[in-house]
Amino acid sequence: MNNNVIKSKQQKPIVSVVMNCCNCAKYLKEAIDSVYSQTVQDWEIILWDNASTEKIDQIVNSYDERLRYFRGEQKITLGAARNKALEHAVGEYIAFLDCDDIWYPEKLEKQLLVFKFNSNVKFVYGNFYNFVEASGSKKRTKFVHPKGDFFAYSLFNYNIGMLTSIMSRAELMKMEELFDENLTLSEEYELFMRFIYFYEAACVDDPLGECRIHPKSSSKTQSDKWAYEIQYILDKFERIIPGFQYRYPKQIEVLMAKIQYYNARYEMRLGNKRKAREILKPVAFVNHVFFVLYLLTFLPMDVWKWAHKYRPAG
Repeated sequence: MNNNVIKSKQQKPIVSVVMNCCNCAKYLKEAIDSVYSQTVQDWEIILWDNASTEKIDQIVNSYDERLRYFRGEQKITLGAARNKALEHAVGEYIAFLDCDDIWYPEKLEKQLLVFKFNSNVKFVYGNFYNFVEASGSKKRTKFVHPKGDFFAYSLFNYNIGMLTSIMSRAELMKMEELFDENLTLSEEYELFMRFIYFYEAACVDDPLGECRIHPKSSSKTQSDKWAYEIQYILDKFERIIPGFQYRYPKQIEVLMAKIQYYNARYEMRLGNKRKAREILKPVAFVNHVFFVLYLLTFLPMDVWKWAHKYRPAG
């Protein structure tokens, strides 16, 4: 793509790439290199280091001035850390890339063209590969953007990968709140859902990158927080979205069942199959997915693990 097709107004980059890291040295260079390999080069990287104990200076200093590095001296929630990075972003669009994921070279090009030819669209996401580090296996997502109320659809089936998300900075800054600083696992879900409640979204069919699934990710190491955070978000939506509980009763039922699933999944990781079964039993008939999950608790643990092989922790 000719970089002159989509230009930054004034001298600001068209895209600010927000990267947050904490002890990310193992994967950091590969993630940064995937931004530098983009077919569109009109961007900046805002790298916020959330008080890492690892030294990443040597990696950071090997790049040019388009990589802007900031470090916090005290560790804060991921929601707060993402907001710290956003304070320094000046691009027309904000994209996100966590330091254990990578983009494919045409990621930005394909998404910027969606904005260019669809002026009503303020948020673009896309398909990607889940990459299981332990086995080296990959599985492609196959998301199709639904017609109608995307917010209602996403309450049922949230498909937005953080690594593929890009949004209008102007509209983002109009939000009453950016990332919720009480959240550290589902902060992007909460913000993106609020954003798509107000603004139109679109999906790029092509895979745009790879989401790395590995044991040291925060979604794995802090998996006990999933149920609490989803309940927190559900309560918040009931407060801030007019008529939420009356407009989306079925979606709320599914979210409540999902909370129980997270509780059960945590028990399964501890080897407590009977406890997990008891948790899932009351929600087994919410839909076929929860019924299958309930049945899996009667089978050997390896079957449960196999069924979750390609599923990210969230």
